[in-house]
Amino acid sequence: WVDMNAKMEAKDLVRNWNRVVDDYTASGVDHRGRRNIENAAKIGIAGGPLFRICEADACANVEGREGVKLLICSGCKTAVYCSKFYQKNAWKSHKSSCGSKTVKVQVLPSQLACFQ
Repeated sequence: WVDMNAKMEAKDLVRNWNRVVDDYTASGVDHRGRRNIENAAKIGIAGGPLFRICEADACANVEGREGVKLLICSGCKTAVYCSKFYQKNAWKSHKSSCGSKTVKVQVLPSQLACFQ
């Protein structure tokens, strides 16, 4: 039950945080576009960004935007790509970290700032 309660509590915290982001966006105090604010601030259930970015070097596609659905690496279950083409091209550099389980989950810029 402890795990179940912790997961439910985490979901509530995520939902509440994302509601605060929505309220902030609606307030109009920030002149960045809604999508920019959401991409920078909304969190997903795993604790990272709600809208992950394709991890290919030459790509900036954002999950859930314009119909983009990211493919998850079947090995590490962490790295994400917007197409098989980018996933295949990234394999050479991703392979060593994938096998060693050192792939990091994407984080928001604000989360990075907290750790620096």
